[in-house]
Amino acid sequence: MLEEMKVSDLIKMVHQFHEKEILQVKKENEELQLYKELVDTSLTDQELKREYIALKHRLADAEKELKCWREHGTPF
Repeated sequence: MLEEMKVSDLIKMVHQFHEKEILQVKKENEELQLYKELVDTSLTDQELKREYIALKHRLADAEKELKCWREHGTPF
């Protein structure tokens, strides 16, 4: 069944969709920048590259979680 929606709700949905797209592109860009940084520093060991990227992602995830906690309060 279709629901009646306000224009503001539709605009919010469109913004959320585009924000997800933007976040995905930013994430891909960060990965490419990490690869470039690794190449520029001449790190060639594949395992080292994977660990480096994994650590960067863990740091980014922790920063996102901290930001969310600051905005919405801690879950405890």
